[in-house]
Amino acid sequence: MELVLQAPSISLEQPKRKVVSITRQILKIDNTSRNTEHNLTDNISVAGVSVKEAINRIQVSDNGVDAVLVNPESITADIITVKEIARKRAVPIILYTPLFEPSAKKTAFTISADDYHFGAISTTFLKRVEFIKKVKNYKNI
Repeated sequence: MELVLQAPSISLEQPKRKVVSITRQILKIDNTSRNTEHNLTDNISVAGVSVKEAINRIQVSDNGVDAVLVNPESITADIITVKEIARKRAVPIILYTPLFEPSAKKTAFTISADDYHFGAISTTFLKRVEFIKKVKNYKNI
């Protein structure tokens, strides 16, 4: 019996790169991280913006913004405008903190946010955002 080993073929072609298309965009209103944008995964983008930038992006984009995360320290009088525009476009407003804060939960009720989230942005959180968005779309019909 003869054992033959074959070397793998060598190709000079470059591997095709995957084109990344952002399918979900989350705006994060935060006083500390403005004008920063990073991708959580291949199709999820989180952009740090000011309140006025959030208003512009929600108005301009047609179903491009999936959610608006608001840091409790970034709440100003302009948040009312964001809420009105987000309600018309069925975009969830979610109060967000890295750790659980009872005062932030009360603030979420006070400003009538759609949800309060603390911790990492995970797939579970993204599914919750989808659910809230579907409910808001249903209410807008």
